[in-house]
Amino acid sequence: MSWTRRKIRSLALAAALPAGLLITAPTATGATSPSCTPGGSYITAARSGAHTGYDRLVLDVSGSALPAWTAALTTDNTYPMPSGDSKTYLIPGQKYLDLQFTGVTTTDKVTGADCYTTANPLAVNLPALKGIQRTSDFEGYLDLGLSLDGVTSFQVFTLTSPARVVIDVHH
Repeated sequence: MSWTRRKIRSLALAAALPAGLLITAPTATGATSPSCTPGGSYITAARSGAHTGYDRLVLDVSGSALPAWTAALTTDNTYPMPSGDSKTYLIPGQKYLDLQFTGVTTTDKVTGADCYTTANPLAVNLPALKGIQRTSDFEGYLDLGLSLDGVTSFQVFTLTSPARVVIDVHH
């Protein structure tokens, strides 16, 4: 890449980051991370963006099976660990959305490699979504927590071709 192209790219990134327009550099959507064994279902990346009236978080899923989930909105800034202990979310918020997935993981069951390519935790600067944190991935249960401000409601749904889980947080 030429110096001019690198400079233009760095200026574009510098302008996008403060505006909250560029949050993560996701892997190829729906593709299995190179370190993950084919045949499993993995959440490989998270990406987010602001829209009129809501913020959207998209979780890229590799493999053929979409996960089942439960979701709960709380003001408690702690989350339970499989050991029974509680830990505090690393990114503060007014509310927290606790998401638990079954049928999907972020860890390769064969190699033990981490298939999740997004920083953990990931701070974002959107109107409602402030952060994403993988809190647990243990014995078939994957837990993610979202740090939120100014939330009125949320919606979780899946999309296919490619497979993804979408969380809309309304503000």
